[in-house]
Amino acid sequence: MNHKRLHTRLLALLLCCALVLPLSACGEAKSTTQQIFAMDTVMDLTAYGKKADDGISAAISIINSMDTLLDPENERSKTYEINHAMGSSVVVNEQIAKMLRTAQTVYERSDGALDLTTYPLSKLWGFIDQNYRVPSDAEIERLLPCVDMSKVQLAATDDSANYLVTMPADMSLSFGAVAKGCGILGEVKNSVLSYNTQVGQGASVSYSVVMPGAVIEEGAVVQYAIIGERCRVGRGAQVGAPPETAQDPAEWGIAVLGPDTVIAPGEVVPAKALLDRHHGEVEA
Repeated sequence: MNHKRLHTRLLALLLCCALVLPLSACGEAKSTTQQIFAMDTVMDLTAYGKKADDGISAAISIINSMDTLLDPENERSKTYEINHAMGSSVVVNEQIAKMLRTAQTVYERSDGALDLTTYPLSKLWGFIDQNYRVPSDAEIERLLPCVDMSKVQLAATDDSANYLVTMPADMSLSFGAVAKGCGILGEVKNSVLSYNTQVGQGASVSYSVVMPGAVIEEGAVVQYAIIGERCRVGRGAQVGAPPETAQDPAEWGIAVLGPDTVIAPGEVVPAKALLDRHHGEVEA
């Protein structure tokens, strides 16, 4: 893909995620709004700029990919595949494996208070299809043997990027309790954080988009940036800068880290930089 076009589309996505970027110097910007329904939620998406339509399309693509990955009622999702495997093992990626490990840890430390396998009970009470009802004691008792997170097994494979998930045929699960979560110990302002992200103590994220699996370590500062999937911004590092800091407005732009990029502790990534996972800067 042409990198200049990539930069434009990512910027449109950033704006589409409702981040408030200064537009006073740009005159009256074109905007495009579209309403979609995904993840059991009505979403209103608005993008600004010449590539607003591309921004809307990019945002919908990301939302749909998350839906496909996680929705237990979506026949294309990995969760659906796990639930209908009839006891067979299902290959999953590191993203799902990490969510499952997190859920298993919380399950153990909370004495079973968090259990992803309560999904059949949620369906029984009508929380999934919104046909709410109070089930009988007999119905609940019948499903209780199917609720036991300790029976969900996660195993490594020869391929370090993939894992195997196995559980009894009469069980099903949902990642809803953990999949959309993120751990925030620092400060986040006017930003969008995807699921399974971490912001360390004393770190600051503002006017940015942080994609799934990214980690912002202690004391790091991320401003006006897009942080790709599984990136790691080291302790005390700085990525991006506000537009008012640029002496020449033409030299300012969104800083972009491609997937799997690692920024060393204390390193500074300037505004408008576009880095790949090999830490090489790509010309915009």
